[in-house]
Amino acid sequence: MAKKVTEHTTRDGRKIKLCDMSDEHLANTIQLIERRAKEGIIIRIGGGVDLTDLWYDEYTLYGQEVLGALGHGSYIAEQRRRQKGGA
Repeated sequence: MAKKVTEHTTRDGRKIKLCDMSDEHLANTIQLIERRAKEGIIIRIGGGVDLTDLWYDEYTLYGQEVLGALGHGSYIAEQRRRQKGGA
């Protein structure tokens, strides 16, 4: 399922609106997501109450699953909006 993204989280943890990203940053983010879709990403979901009680399940996603999970469509929509001259 495609995730709708309105904010981007930078490498240092800051959150910025997609519309406030520079054109270069937006293009680089799209390239990163597309590269990750080819390489695959590992998703780990788990829990526990202390170090002796940790558990997790691990999944590897590829292709369209990665694009959906990382909100690729939202970044592409923002890039197209800019190319059409939208405000």
